[in-house]
Amino acid sequence: MRALLAEIRGIVQQAQAAIDRGQAPDLSGLERSMAMLCARALDLPPALRLQARAELASLQPPIEHLFETLARQAA
Repeated sequence: MRALLAEIRGIVQQAQAAIDRGQAPDLSGLERSMAMLCARALDLPPALRLQARAELASLQPPIEHLFETLARQAA
């Protein structure tokens, strides 16, 4: 699961960096990685779910920032 978290962070960071350079972001793989991450989180034993919840929540701010940036560009 941590590898997927790192993969998603990397995709988001690279996409944001591309936007900052005025380039089109490459979001390929993001949807697949997110789906896999969610499936694995659902399969965790209850004792590990609380820890996973915090790690999953850490993805929210950078993803929200990326999509806000994309929305501003589209407007």
